[in-house]
Amino acid sequence: MSHLNVKNLGEALQISSGNVAKTYLNRILGNKGATYATVAYCGIKILFVNCHFSAHQERVSERAKDFQILSMKILKSIRDISKSVNISDSFAMFDAVFWFGDLNYRVNGTRNMVDSLLNRKYEGCLEIMLMNDQLSREMKENQILKEFKEPPIQFLPTYKFNRRKTCSCVKFMKCFRKSSRKVHVDFEENIYDTSKKQRIPSWTDRILFSAINLVVTPVIYGSVMEPQESDHKPVFGVFTLKFPGAK
Repeated sequence: MSHLNVKNLGEALQISSGNVAKTYLNRILGNKGATYATVAYCGIKILFVNCHFSAHQERVSERAKDFQILSMKILKSIRDISKSVNISDSFAMFDAVFWFGDLNYRVNGTRNMVDSLLNRKYEGCLEIMLMNDQLSREMKENQILKEFKEPPIQFLPTYKFNRRKTCSCVKFMKCFRKSSRKVHVDFEENIYDTSKKQRIPSWTDRILFSAINLVVTPVIYGSVMEPQESDHKPVFGVFTLKFPGAK
């Protein structure tokens, strides 16, 4: 979920948007991709990207390729660039980049190991799981993602849950508004995947950011555990941006 407050910004605000897809079979089919929006205000340029990367536990390298392909397509759609250009250098045209969505990175390990940590509410269980989080490792080791940061994760894995009955939009918004407080999960209502696949609980939905000329400060980074209609739990973030010269 993303929200941009544009009240009282006047004509100085410029917003453009688009979408790109990762295709195959001679560019005919594709089920992964991204939508993006660029915001320009008083000489400051910010890029927002909402993406969906390749699924499955073992496809780490494929997700890295997704980032490369979608980044290049986004940058080429914004301005004409060479295929050989460095992606990190090209993102430097923006003062800040927010990259979020279903990145689909998983926790390495076994289902029994992760269940043992979560069910016993073992102190430090999240830290142990995050040490084995694929995205955390990629951000440390992969040259493509090294420019990005992520606020500290202090919420339970948001995927994959058994789907339950749907909840109303009104109930969802009530859950969202109060979710800045510490969430206590009712495991009777939030049950991780009990299908034959027994997917390992993971943080698939994430928010990353990269700032060059702005000071970006995470205020809230959390999840909303109450909605039951999806196998993912929504993740949200609140950030403050300090412009150059601002006090």
